[in-house]
Amino acid sequence: MQDRIRLVLIYGSVREERFCDQVVAWAREQIEQRSEFELSLVDPAVMFRQPGEAQELAEQRHQSLQQLLRADAFLIVTPEYNHGYPAALKQFIDEVPASWEARPVGFVSYGGVSGGLRAVEQLRQVLAELHAMTVRSSVCFTNAWEQFDEQGQLSEPRHANSALAHTLVQLNWWAQTLRAGRERVPYERIRGRNTVARMQSGSFSGHPRVAFGLRDWRRVGRVQPARSIWRFSPALRHCPFLERESEQISRGSSAAARMGSWPLSSPRACRAPRPRRRYRLRRGWR
Repeated sequence: MQDRIRLVLIYGSVREERFCDQVVAWAREQIEQRSEFELSLVDPAVMFRQPGEAQELAEQRHQSLQQLLRADAFLIVTPEYNHGYPAALKQFIDEVPASWEARPVGFVSYGGVSGGLRAVEQLRQVLAELHAMTVRSSVCFTNAWEQFDEQGQLSEPRHANSALAHTLVQLNWWAQTLRAGRERVPYERIRGRNTVARMQSGSFSGHPRVAFGLRDWRRVGRVQPARSIWRFSPALRHCPFLERESEQISRGSSAAARMGSWPLSSPRACRAPRPRRRYRLRRGWR
């Protein structure tokens, strides 16, 4: 039996008497009804050391750190403050170590007229820099204080429950897919700013030669139609793009190769067509 997805539910607000507690309680109730998730809660309010804090907070912080490092997926419940996400949430993302890389992230937002969507769109840009995968579906509560009663229950839960269920389905699919990909090829092997430079220089994964530069694309398209592309490292041989590219090149005729046919997604194929030159002859322009 496959292990369950370790989902971490993150509070987005640290204010006293925060409304975020009601939204998190609702999301927690919905997630616990699904058997494919192993749920953990992380509160940024306890993730930073305070002078004179109790020993219980230190133990809770250590436990939360372990949950963040072991997570397969994240679900952030965030409000919208002044057309943006809270500063405490940004500090939490920047300073607290978590395994964001190659993990899916979902959102539950609440606010005024926009329902917190502006905060979510800004968070997508921040998490993209951390190599996280944000799912498209999300849950937003417009004028959230009017949708929850005094007991913290939704007055009309059908739409919100359906939106959260759709988000959880996407989180589950992405978490399983990315976990299988990390087990097959560790993400550390393809992460970093110098990855493309290492591939062009041939120092990627210890291989003496990697066909990835512009000149190698020219070699793939003309001289060696189906061989150079498999000089990639084992980390890239299973890439679906490369498999499709190799099949396309292999099916090409030798005549097309001699004429200089290029792969569909090669750099030369992506260029705009050059304007047709006109030469002035004795009898006018042609």
